[in-house]
Amino acid sequence: FECGRVLGERIIAEGHRTVALIDGPAASTVAIERMRGVRSELARHGVTFTVERGDYSYESGQAALAALTPKRRPAFSAVVAASDM
Repeated sequence: FECGRVLGERIIAEGHRTVALIDGPAASTVAIERMRGVRSELARHGVTFTVERGDYSYESGQAALAALTPKRRPAFSAVVAASDM
């Protein structure tokens, strides 16, 4: 949770207001806790975010980004993947 919260702080400090989150596997406690921290911090500051689930593979990251892209106009100012934290 804490490392995700710190990442959320960094996203906010960089001025991002519209964020895409690529989450990890639903069965991964680590992924759940990291993203819970990020989501908590972003929500606390009123930052808009959209979530898509991945499985830490390159292919799932590509698929998640492709799914996220048409959902938001204007474009996201940041994309965060659970596997690159």
